[in-house]
Amino acid sequence: MIVFAGHEATVTVFTDVSHALIKKNHKNLISTQPALAFAYVERILQSPDPDFAVASSLSALAATRDSLDKAGIDKIVYEDIYDEFVGLIGTIIQPNSAGKKLNPAGLLLAFQSPESVSHSTSLYLESHTYTKCQTPSWCI
Repeated sequence: MIVFAGHEATVTVFTDVSHALIKKNHKNLISTQPALAFAYVERILQSPDPDFAVASSLSALAATRDSLDKAGIDKIVYEDIYDEFVGLIGTIIQPNSAGKKLNPAGLLLAFQSPESVSHSTSLYLESHTYTKCQTPSWCI
């Protein structure tokens, strides 16, 4: 696996390099910016009890919405990215509109595609972390 430090300023570089590497048959590429989101979903996907892991995750994510609301972030800002993140996790146990459940190859593809969910999942996690960091006892 090849890992890149992905920031907005390096998106073009990441895209150019990743396309060149894919042409050379390197398939496992991921930017470090969405790596946390990828690892989070991958851990759920690899759980010995996926039904429980998905339910627990969805419950935990639902609770994060309150912290965003309390921080004064309008729902219009996070609602779509939240729904996309929850939708991705849900496909671990429920087939998507194409009738497919998420598997490791599908997860990697989801984070590599141009319409990648990696941006929205990363943005949602960053937004939640930001709201938590408004409480000094939570962040050092």
